[in-house]
Amino acid sequence: MDRAQYLTAATSWTHHTPFAEQPRTRVPCPYEGYEQYPGWQIIIMPTTVCNAGCKHCYLRNSSSLDPDQLMEMIKNFQSQGYNVYLNGSEPLANPDYLKAFKLADQKIAMTNGEIIYENPPYIYQIADAGIKTLGISYHFDMHKEWSKIPLRLAETALSIAQNAGINARVMTTITKPFIEKIPQYCSWCVERGYPEIRFTNFMSQGRAQTLDRQLILDADDRKRYYEIISEQREKYPIDVLRISSCGSFGACGTPNFSCMAMRDFVVLTPDLKVYPCFFQIEKGMECGVYENGHIFTKIGYTQPQNDCSALRLYNTF
Repeated sequence: MDRAQYLTAATSWTHHTPFAEQPRTRVPCPYEGYEQYPGWQIIIMPTTVCNAGCKHCYLRNSSSLDPDQLMEMIKNFQSQGYNVYLNGSEPLANPDYLKAFKLADQKIAMTNGEIIYENPPYIYQIADAGIKTLGISYHFDMHKEWSKIPLRLAETALSIAQNAGINARVMTTITKPFIEKIPQYCSWCVERGYPEIRFTNFMSQGRAQTLDRQLILDADDRKRYYEIISEQREKYPIDVLRISSCGSFGACGTPNFSCMAMRDFVVLTPDLKVYPCFFQIEKGMECGVYENGHIFTKIGYTQPQNDCSALRLYNTF
């Protein structure tokens, strides 16, 4: 996918209203070798606190932004011409973050489902915040080993969302032993009426670095992944099942692949550190600084555009 196609498709991926790259007033940079971030999107992680403690999570630390501080940051970045997207860990566990989703005009949120299972009426507060799609973690064959959240709980949360008129998106991580079971996962969604499934590549980063590296998909596995996804998209019309992939699977021969990390978006964590992408949230991987309401990134700091940069860093044998 080239950049023009990405910018067109991003509206449907993030469920924002249509956006355009906007010129912005340049501000002086207080640091030599840095410049005001030239990309179009800032991804803010409101919190890295999570109740699931998944073994394969790419995060290691736990911190949170004050909800009022988050609101001011969103307003500030929007006034500078940036698109703001909220993601990371379990923000729905704090209902005070819902107003931030509404301010950002964000139509999708992600969760492990426990907060919805324990408090089903909460789904209507989520809907009132403008959320149209809820991505719920459901890792099929690896779920019991990785997550403290029981499968039956996640299944109930998916059902609650769907019954409330919110699109239920199944979020699953793919590992080497189960790549050939992707057709079964797609079929499972269709049988239950869930309209979306999104696959993420297992990344040996964060807590996942302690797991068996035999879970990692090699280049041949990733090529096979794309073959299977193509077959499943042929089998199911998009109005029956929307099948999407995280960029963490890399290029692997797919035409026009382009890594958007750093060039089109950066990630701002609750401790106000700036990183190229979620999978590179690690000390020493900072690509910029947050200062006086602005993000400044390193001049000349580049990421490989023809493949997933995090994939090269963490999943190379």
